[in-house]
Amino acid sequence: MNDCRCLNVWQDGYVTEIHAPAPEMRAVRTVGDAETLKALADPLRLALLTALMRAGPGGLRVMSVKELAEELGEPQTKLYRHVKQLEAANLIRVAASRMVSGILEHRYQACQQDLRFGRDLIREQGTTGDATAVGRSRACGCPPAVGCTASPRPAAGP
Repeated sequence: MNDCRCLNVWQDGYVTEIHAPAPEMRAVRTVGDAETLKALADPLRLALLTALMRAGPGGLRVMSVKELAEELGEPQTKLYRHVKQLEAANLIRVAASRMVSGILEHRYQACQQDLRFGRDLIREQGTTGDATAVGRSRACGCPPAVGCTASPRPAAGP
């Protein structure tokens, strides 16, 4: 191995594999911003992240989009934009790249072993004008998405 490059014989010729140095892995990541939450909001992205966060023989799994597509039973072409969104949110990273028949294939790994939602996430979102307006759109003060059984607030007197 030289400069993180190794040459392997692959099924259809030679493959040059480039391994990215492993950053410090977080055991648990606290989600505390809306952008990361948006990246987790799609069921397919959540399934991709879950597949990558499963422990393999040497720690977290490293998989290509092709391998992820096979495991999830989804078309490979459907996954690329979802993988890019997870990568942009720093939930996954490129752990290795290799040339397969002249095409660069990235292999991805989760950046954490587990996720939890931070307490500041709700407070941060509650301070924006839109979120505050939505929170006050009902007479009782509950957000519209919440099934409320409270009686309406009394009207303010003169």
